[in-house]
Amino acid sequence: MSKALSVDLRERVAAAVPFRVSAASAVRWAALVREVGSGEPGPLGGDRRSARIEAHAALIL
Repeated sequence: MSKALSVDLRERVAAAVPFRVSAASAVRWAALVREVGSGEPGPLGGDRRSARIEAHAALIL
């Protein structure tokens, strides 16, 4: 038989409900904290293509 969940966990889940945090997001964020040591988001946007184009600059020019 499984063990009952702690009151602390139940309170944290209840606090996340108004923000509509999905279980998948919570799992991904927990994995990020385990792997990187921080839950901070990475950079958004930016130029993703110029590095690929610059790699072939000699062929293009």
